Formats: sequence, C-alpha cells, structure tokens
Amino acid sequence: MKGFLFASILSIITLSSFSQDYHPLPESDTYWIHKSHDIPMICGCGGTCSVEQYIIAGDTLINELVYHKIVHSGYWLSNNCDENFFYNGYQGAFRNDIENKIVWFVPEGESSESLLYEFDLQVGDTLSEGILDPNDYWDFWVEDIDSVLVGDSYRKRFHIRSWLNMSEMALQIVEGVGGQNLIKPFESWYYFEGGYTLSCININDSIFYPEWGDCEMIVSQKENKQAGPHLIFPNPTNGLLWFQNSEETKQLITIEIFNQLGVNVKSIESKEEIILIDLSSKPKGLYFIKISTGFKTVTHKIIHH
Repeated sequence: MKGFLFASILSIITLSSFSQDYHPLPESDTYWIHKSHDIPMICGCGGTCSVEQYIIAGDTLINELVYHKIVHSGYWLSNNCDENFFYNGYQGAFRNDIENKIVWFVPEGESSESLLYEFDLQVGDTLSEGILDPNDYWDFWVEDIDSVLVGDSYRKRFHIRSWLNMSEMALQIVEGVGGQNLIKPFESWYYFEGGYTLSCININDSIFYPEWGDCEMIVSQKENKQAGPHLIFPNPTNGLLWFQNSEETKQLITIEIFNQLGVNVKSIESKEEIILIDLSSKPKGLYFIKISTGFKTVTHKIIHH
C-alpha cells in the first residue's frame, strides 16, 4: 500500500511538472555558451577544445514572417591554452511556432525554413527530419522525458537516443533553452570520446540556466588590446557588430553612425557593457562611428561589406 501511495504521489508530481505552460525559445537579449571537449591528450586545457557562443542579433523578415537572427563566434584553445578568437557571423534565423510547440530555422543563404526543435514529442517518438537530423539517415528517438527547473518554472527535458550514441549519454534538449549545440545537426553534437555541452544561457545579462558559474559574453582579446578601453568588432563587418565598453565604471554611452557623406544614419544611447550595432539594412561601404562617454569622444572607421 505504501509503495502504491509513493508511486501515485511520484506520478502526480511528474505529471504536474509536465503540465506547465509551454515556454518558447527567448527572442532577444540572449546568448548561449557551448563547450567542445575531448580527452586531454587531444585537447589540452582540461580537455576543453573550444568555447563557442550563439547570440540573438536582432530580427529579420523572411517570407513576410519575423525571424530572430543567430550569430556564431568564440575561441579555440591551443596546446598552451592560448585563446584564438574566431567569428563565423550570421548562421541563420529562427522563429517560434508557439501553437504547435515547434521552432523553425532558416539557415544562412537559404529562404525556406526547416524544423529545428519539436517540443510536443512523447517517449518513443522518432524525431522528424530537419536541422537536427537533416539527412534522415539515423533514427533519433525520445528515450525519456523529465523536467528541470529553469528560472522560476519547470521545463520539459527530452533525452534523445540513436544508434550512434547507444554507449554514450543521451543527447538533451530543454524546452525554452535548446540543446547541447543549439543549431547544428545531432551528428555534430558528439564524437569519439568527446562532444559538446551547453554551459549556460544568458538572458538580459543574467544567467538563466543553469543558475551558477561563469556566463560572460566572448569577445576578442586580441582586438581588445588593440582598441584600448573600447572595442568594436568585427571590422570589416557584414552588418552586425558589437561595441564593448571595458571601462570599470559604465557611463551613458552615445553612439552615432555616419556614412561617407557625413549623414547620421543611426544613433544609440545605452549604459550596457555590450551593445549590438546593426547596419545590415544600410548600404555597404565606409562608415564612421563616433562614441561619446562623458567628456571623451572617439571615432572609429568601419567597413561594411
């Protein structure tokens, strides 16, 4: 009787944790940090090979629907643990289909959307063909579903299995968070004796999940040394660039962007440490960015190509 009562209570708790409202992916002011790892003899530095981030970098209109752009950057570690910054730029854009609990993604250079995440699956369901399983070559199925506390609510956590990882840990996708490598196919999430892990997701400058550890945005240390207290990267740019104020005391920053004719095409005021500057809708060419902080003014030359 006690065993039956305990099982009933556990069942009620489990069902109640699954009955929460659906949580879509965040759509702004968000970045994800992932790490790739392998055995230390291949990747030194404790087995960490690279640290990568995906940033939501504004919105775009595709086929008359609003999507949220994703930019990819990070650094890989050499044998002596030096950080080598890389910037892969725009990777594509996603949109939430809240009614159907689906996330759609349009890869860079394409105009048609593909399935990214499907959060209405049951244990035993096979995942549909899409970004995570683009070739439909391997069957990926839901081995288990539990819940995990994210922020102030419980989210579904899907444990995904395939014949590729029968001897490894199941791949994990969390509702409203994403997975171990966010927008890459499942086959890229793991490899022999290594793989990717989701370190954290940061929303509005706060660690959202998990709620501990370091989750700072990655910036190029090389460019930071060259630029002094202010950093604008990348330059040249494909239209999206970031301004970092590395001064200890953050003041109100005024950013003004001028074209070659001296016309002000954009102005921004912010006290944030990291500020996105979106020139993707502006004509390609040379721009001048004037940054004013208190009594100090600095001008940078930017090439938009």
